[in-house]
Amino acid sequence: MKPGYLKIGLITSTHGVRGEVNILPLTDDPSRFVSASDVLLVSSESSDQIPGKLQFSRVSGTKVIGKLEGVDTPERAAVYKSYYIAVTRENAVSLPSDTYFVCDIIGCEVRKEDGSIIGLIKDVIETGASDLYSVSREGEKDLLIPAVKEFVLGIDTKSGHITVRLPEGLEEL
Repeated sequence: MKPGYLKIGLITSTHGVRGEVNILPLTDDPSRFVSASDVLLVSSESSDQIPGKLQFSRVSGTKVIGKLEGVDTPERAAVYKSYYIAVTRENAVSLPSDTYFVCDIIGCEVRKEDGSIIGLIKDVIETGASDLYSVSREGEKDLLIPAVKEFVLGIDTKSGHITVRLPEGLEEL
């Protein structure tokens, strides 16, 4: 079952003396933090979820600097090191048509047009041009499938199935 939240960042360290934190974005658009307010702080070591509020955040290079409500010292901020910042699915950004959250793709069963099962999505690799779906196959090496309409015919994240048409010879690589 998919979680009811989406991880958008990871708190990596404290920042400054006012309780701010450095956040490693786990989203393709770090500016999303600027509009995020109600968040969940999710422990990386357990399933603990703590409701929180981002008072403010700003993008600084490849990281985001944020301030959690009620956290006013570096010592208090340090408690949240290694916590994920997440948003509920209701508070997540709306995606364009035919676009999916990576966490909803991972674990999906990949099938050919004829219904035969290839394997499960293990990872989504961003290449710049188009993503690659890394499909784990039992007893074989992983298969990389370009995530383009020519090969990916349908995605149903609710049922956990992806239908593909593989180019000739791809399975043998």
